[in-house]
Amino acid sequence: MDDVVELISETSEVDEDFNAVGRTEARRVFCRVRSVSRAEFYAAGQAGLSPSLVLEVFYGEYNGERIALFHGKEYAVYRTYRDIESDTIELYLEDKVGVTDGSTDR
Repeated sequence: MDDVVELISETSEVDEDFNAVGRTEARRVFCRVRSVSRAEFYAAGQAGLSPSLVLEVFYGEYNGERIALFHGKEYAVYRTYRDIESDTIELYLEDKVGVTDGSTDR
């Protein structure tokens, strides 16, 4: 693994006034960048998705996060793939409307 990605988890809690309060938590993990295959690009496009890149991380370090901050840009994790013979999991990322460019403070 030769790069780093921040995996961002989002949770919602209820405060004392019964208002939903959203919280985010970011964790840095090592990753390997892979390009999106032609078949993946086509299949995702058919489903209305816009794949950008694939990140490979160690399986034990991924906890179902749906947002990844990579090189200052936020992406949505639209699917994952794990080969059971490997200790890694592939995170398929896309640019998504509503996901910021990473310029907001967390």
